[in-house]
Amino acid sequence: MCISANGFLYPEIDNAVCVDCGLCSKACPVNNKPLCNNPNRVYLCWNKQDDIRLKSSSGGLFTAIASWVIKQNGIVCGATYDKEMNVIHLIVDNEEDLKKLRGSKYVQSNVGDSYRHIKCALKKTNGFIS
Repeated sequence: MCISANGFLYPEIDNAVCVDCGLCSKACPVNNKPLCNNPNRVYLCWNKQDDIRLKSSSGGLFTAIASWVIKQNGIVCGATYDKEMNVIHLIVDNEEDLKKLRGSKYVQSNVGDSYRHIKCALKKTNGFIS
């Protein structure tokens, strides 16, 4: 990842190892915007636990789903702040640590080596949610 003049992270192709397969261009969400379909139905939900809902964004649904995944011996990856208030990604396997992932972060996050850790963790666990 490289940092633009405006401070945003963008993927950068390393031409020294590129084999010109074109996969990065095919997978790029900027190059391949999804079709906009108007849904016919809207679903609403929120966490039944008042304390979780009040400490959460979007009604606390993330905590409800993530708790279920952990109870199934899965892992959860989400965004949190580090000590310098940078948004980073964290993998958790217990409900207590879900508190760190709660709430919206309205800044760009650096995924770092999260995907590599997720790949290794997926081989060892029964479920996953991000």
